[in-house]
Amino acid sequence: MSADPKLIADLRRRALAAQYARPVASPCRDVCRMGQHGYCEGCFRTIDEIAGWANRSDDDKRTIWQALPQRAVAADTATMSGTSGTSRPSDMSDTSDTPDTSDTPDTSRTSDTSRPSDTSDTMRAGRR
Repeated sequence: MSADPKLIADLRRRALAAQYARPVASPCRDVCRMGQHGYCEGCFRTIDEIAGWANRSDDDKRTIWQALPQRAVAADTATMSGTSGTSRPSDMSDTSDTPDTSDTPDTSRTSDTSRPSDTSDTMRAGRR
């Protein structure tokens, strides 16, 4: 996934704001998908940075914030040039032989209304 210029600008703006914030806010954007570049595709933190965010000092959080815009730019540059194996996010697979079914409704779920709907997104423990 190529980093959108708006995302990079937003990360830069929020990284600057984080230098003065108390407490330091999480950079989580609720994308929560690790790319082949080793960073979350939404916030560009590593899995260790995400997992340990709540236990880090504000200074550590600010240091991480400062690295995020550069990581997004580097990931975008590598994606554009096709280097470092970053040209494909981990959630994409080769579907060249598979017919496009993007307009086909998902029929894998039953219409049983007595069961609660899939709440995996709403059951997330919150921003990390």
